[in-house]
This record gives sequence, C-alpha cells and structure tokens, in this order.
Amino acid sequence: MASEWLADLNRAFKRHRGGRPGWLLQQHRERLRLLSAELPPRPGEPPGRTVLKRAITLNTPPGPATGLQALSEAAAI
Repeated sequence: MASEWLADLNRAFKRHRGGRPGWLLQQHRERLRLLSAELPPRPGEPPGRTVLKRAITLNTPPGPATGLQALSEAAAI
C-alpha cells in the first residue's frame, strides 16, 4: 500500500497536469520515479517500439519532507 505522502504527491501532480491521466509518481526502492506512456523514447530505443510506460528517475529523495521539491522536479519534466 502506498504511503499517504506519496498519494498526496500524486494528487498534487495530477492537479498540476490538469487532471490528465497517465502520469504517476512511484517510489522504487530508495528513489522516486515519474512514469508515463507519453515520455519520449530513450536514446537508442528502436523506433516504433510499443511501450506501455517509460520511467524517469527523479533526483529528489522520497519522503514527506521532500514532497514539494519532488513535485517541482516532476512538473519541470
């Protein structure tokens, strides 16, 4: 089950995206990741490859104290 601070962070990010679905912030081990199918292909990725979601690892560490910083970093992407 996701922690409350991560659920709040995802709600705030969804508000920032104007309610558009398909974007998600996720804690993966000791890092935060931004997931979406709308992210551009990685360098060297074959063209036309069908990918459900791509991920970008954020520099901001996970936790309730860094929520605003993580939201700012994700919004900049």
